[in-house]
Amino acid sequence: MRRLNNVAIKHILGIKESISNKFHRKTSITSLISNTIPYEKWPTNWKKVHYKEYPRSDSLDLNPKDLPPKRGQFESILSRRRSERNFSRNQALDIKSLGQLLNLSAGINNINQSTSLLLRAWPSAGARYPLECYILNNNIDGLEDNFSYHYNVKRISLEKLFPKQNMSKFFIELTGQEWTKNASCIVVATAVFGRTKIKYGDRGYRYCLLDCGHLAQNILLTCTHLNLKACPIGGFSDKQINDFLDLDGVNEATLYLIAIGK
Repeated sequence: MRRLNNVAIKHILGIKESISNKFHRKTSITSLISNTIPYEKWPTNWKKVHYKEYPRSDSLDLNPKDLPPKRGQFESILSRRRSERNFSRNQALDIKSLGQLLNLSAGINNINQSTSLLLRAWPSAGARYPLECYILNNNIDGLEDNFSYHYNVKRISLEKLFPKQNMSKFFIELTGQEWTKNASCIVVATAVFGRTKIKYGDRGYRYCLLDCGHLAQNILLTCTHLNLKACPIGGFSDKQINDFLDLDGVNEATLYLIAIGK
């Protein structure tokens, strides 16, 4: 007997689907382009970048030469941050580096003295923190090969979840991009939408997306700090990754992938 999903069940019961759930479902990817389109084959409107200007308004030049010289590590990290896809398959990421990456970018790092709320390095609407991080291990010393893990932010630990026979092949199937096969891991950022929507309703869906952008930038900048290569991926098979991590795709769903390696 075919298993009904949440949308079908709500339809049978006459429960109206929320606007945010409908948007999420209709923007999910069901099929992927098998190969990345090379730059020389891009249409002209893909190559052209537009800039907005107000030519009738007075303007004040901000000449880079007039700005203070770069002195600190933070300026260096910002200037060096790039999306990199050329990973070395022969160099494994170690568990210590992964721990630093997760704890610095996604971990609990403070407490609000007046509310006792546990805070993190990424800003979250209403301090609701709807995001979860999963690790798909392709080449990490200290983790069991071809397994997925969940980052338990409260206990500062990794929880071993589900195996995949060939994680490199799964990366390609998941993203439609050959270069991902050499990544040491993919960090999967998901959202438990109800944590935020319980306070903000459908607008909470927007906040979950904003939260995810904040978290992803933290991860990318921390990778630069740790001399790791990283590349965010927005195009992926929603169903494949949600099914693999046993997510229903409605109450909790994948929003973003970040491939990481050396």
